[in-house]
Amino acid sequence: MKVFARATQLSHNLVGVWSRLPVQFRTSQSKMADSEATSTGTFASFRKIGGIIAAVLQNRADLLAVELQEEKYRLVEVLILVGIALALG
Repeated sequence: MKVFARATQLSHNLVGVWSRLPVQFRTSQSKMADSEATSTGTFASFRKIGGIIAAVLQNRADLLAVELQEEKYRLVEVLILVGIALALG
């Protein structure tokens, strides 16, 4: 029962991450299109690159958070299984 609840929670977390990605992508694309029309020059290009890098880093941080949460669940599962194994001898 707990394994099913854990799997369900993990799938909801992953769905949450994946469902946010396209929205962020569309938002950044529309912002880039607006900024291209209003600003030109080298500084504007560096600003756009900085924004893209910041978005990529944010994406990676979100993925790392999901991975760490999955590792925590795996550790708890292993500890529970070790406890059961010790109890059953």
